[in-house]
Amino acid sequence: MSTSAQEYLASDSALHSDKAFKALFDKYSKVASDDVITKTKEALEKKNHKVTVVADKAEALKTVIDLIPEGASIHNPSSTTLVRASTPPLSPTLLSSITY
Repeated sequence: MSTSAQEYLASDSALHSDKAFKALFDKYSKVASDDVITKTKEALEKKNHKVTVVADKAEALKTVIDLIPEGASIHNPSSTTLVRASTPPLSPTLLSSITY
């Protein structure tokens, strides 16, 4: 059974006990509009960043994994983004020990 990012984060006790944290979560857990995504992508590309826009977290995780050369070992220092993007959410220890 997969868990959405919102369900995963909503299980965090800080969302229930800290109003400021919940306000930030509510503000930043909404998907940006296509216009905002396009403007952000263009601004990053002007600074020579490579930008890939994907449809959802499953595609984002696949895209990141596809960028890793076969047989490479990686270390992600407690990447909350990678942990929460995986379905089901992976533990940081497990995620950092995977060889692709």
